[in-house]
Amino acid sequence: MRETLLTVFTTEGGLSTRLQRTFVSRDCPYFKVDVEFQAVGRPTREGNGGVTSVENGQDIIVKISQPFLQFSIAD
Repeated sequence: MRETLLTVFTTEGGLSTRLQRTFVSRDCPYFKVDVEFQAVGRPTREGNGGVTSVENGQDIIVKISQPFLQFSIAD
């Protein structure tokens, strides 16, 4: 779940959606993973076809990338 992931990682700047986001380790700002989620509690798509933007701590992790190293991204 998203809320469990956030105990070890925090969100990274850059492009993301509710269903796909890059997370950075709280201990090392260069250690990152890309995560895909399944929406919980809301439809995956809004009425206009866009991805819903409201994140839920109960969203389910569908896929997580291999960890990688990368400099920080700031918005």
